[in-house]
Amino acid sequence: MRLNKDIWNIYWISLVLRIFYSVGTIFFPLYLISIGLSISQVGIIFTATFIPFILIEYKLGVLADNKYGEKEMLIIGLAIMAIFMMVIYYTNSNSFIFWLFLLMSVHVGAAFVESMSDTYFYKKIDSDDIAIGNFFRSSRPLAYLAGAVIGGIMQMHFGFKVVFLSIVIIILIGLYPAIILKDTNIIEK
Repeated sequence: MRLNKDIWNIYWISLVLRIFYSVGTIFFPLYLISIGLSISQVGIIFTATFIPFILIEYKLGVLADNKYGEKEMLIIGLAIMAIFMMVIYYTNSNSFIFWLFLLMSVHVGAAFVESMSDTYFYKKIDSDDIAIGNFFRSSRPLAYLAGAVIGGIMQMHFGFKVVFLSIVIIILIGLYPAIILKDTNIIEK
């Protein structure tokens, strides 16, 4: 199995996204509860963060195929994630509505990255590349392990805020592979 640069780059982007998911799954609820939100409020917030995935992923795929391309939309999604994660790092609010807005916004960026990374990957392989597909799926367990370790170390030594800052840095590092991706051909309809 030989992977080209674009497959490696999209793998790293997928890894970055899934590290964000890992840290978000573990550390956001703990942080929100620690600043005074109730468990039911945290449950509502995390339920609402799935709304962007339901509402925009299909439309993003259509836009990528017909107008903009996956590369550009990956960059936009990573930028949205980085901006809102930076806002999360700097905020001291414990407002339920504000946190609902922040986490839904960062997940809008994640919806961009998730749909575009999958679309880009599957445009780059064909039905004979089963081993490459299996390799691509390894980003999930690797990221959950890495996210838990990175987040745990950062939280133990520096607190929750540095966990969020480390995710901003990881997302910004993920911009480089997105920028150097080769564009896929846009299908004219």
